[in-house]
Amino acid sequence: HVPAEAADEVVAVARAAGADGCVAVGGGSAIGLGKALALRTGLPLIAVPSTYSGSEATAVWGLTENGVKRTGHDPVVQPRAILYDPALTHSLPVPLSVTSGINAVAHAAEALYAPTARR
Repeated sequence: HVPAEAADEVVAVARAAGADGCVAVGGGSAIGLGKALALRTGLPLIAVPSTYSGSEATAVWGLTENGVKRTGHDPVVQPRAILYDPALTHSLPVPLSVTSGINAVAHAAEALYAPTARR
């Protein structure tokens, strides 16, 4: 979940720059920050994941404010494009690669049984 304060900061920077889109490069936290920007501004998002979070493939967002985590589903946060470059994962420390991979498998399994799963 992205801290609401971080989301506020990135929105201010994007507005000051006159941004017309967002490219989020990194792990789940970076993609989550891009989603927070898309949620609050409607700007299109392109995701370039460097871990196996799976966050880039969903329309789910998460924000934390005053210690309270909120999660939602909104098509506006679904990346318009996802650019996968396996080379970005080659320098991951082995423990991070393992936990990130297990997390991705968990997300995939969860998606099969979620109430909103497409059948």
